[in-house]
Amino acid sequence: MGINISGNTDIISATDGSLTIQGADFTAIAAGSTAAPSISPTGDSNTGIFFPSADTIAFGANGAEALRITSTGQLRATGASDVRFTLGSTGTPETNNSVHIRADGANLKFMNASGGITLFEQNGVEAARFNTSGNLAFPSGQGIDFSATANSSGTMTSELLSDYEEGTWTPVDSDGDAYTTNKLSTYTRVGRLVWAMCDVTATSTANGTKIGGLPFTAFGQSGTNFAGNYPCFNGYTSGPDARMNGHINSGTSQITLFVGSTETSLTNGQRIIITALYLA
Repeated sequence: MGINISGNTDIISATDGSLTIQGADFTAIAAGSTAAPSISPTGDSNTGIFFPSADTIAFGANGAEALRITSTGQLRATGASDVRFTLGSTGTPETNNSVHIRADGANLKFMNASGGITLFEQNGVEAARFNTSGNLAFPSGQGIDFSATANSSGTMTSELLSDYEEGTWTPVDSDGDAYTTNKLSTYTRVGRLVWAMCDVTATSTANGTKIGGLPFTAFGQSGTNFAGNYPCFNGYTSGPDARMNGHINSGTSQITLFVGSTETSLTNGQRIIITALYLA
């Protein structure tokens, strides 16, 4: 093993042990190996730089390859089954409590330090994240895009699923007075589709032709109304002309009650169970 030098050369040895070669053309250096790299520090002969093949540079540590740059410019770290690229100083390096990208066998893992999140950005703007609970979250107005799937025979206007929510709501009358709630009033929203239900009884102060307080305002396109199934107890028969029904007018968050085609009111003590399905 050695170094071949051609041309006019100045070799300068300093008192600190360094070696400077000026004006030299290096024509050859031994390729070295994983166990014995070509360039290594004093006292650590199995750690350093070597050249495993033409146009390839490799870095070894403790007798094993740690990293290489291939002839095509690829950066590879394939010398171990568990390879980690640690970023930043948060947490404890070389443990799971650190920020790193990890290749574990056939698996690619993205790891956060304790309390951290995995955030995806596009040109500095958040596109999505995995929060501390492990849930995938999108900024408002963004979601899962189904545009790769086939469209229906109708006129498609959107293929983005951007919302899911479930919870409770409080039914009120036209004046904002609350009804007596017989069961918990709940709702579920998937995309723009809202399903809401309630079971209430009118009181002496809570009556009128409308039940308001729906969790979302109905889709506001002019001329769009929504109907639902509203079976009523204690006051109306079940005939087709006497059955209570309702409409949710576009741009509102309330149900207008009807018997047949006539707008009607609940009176004190009347109970109604509502299941409403509408677009928000």
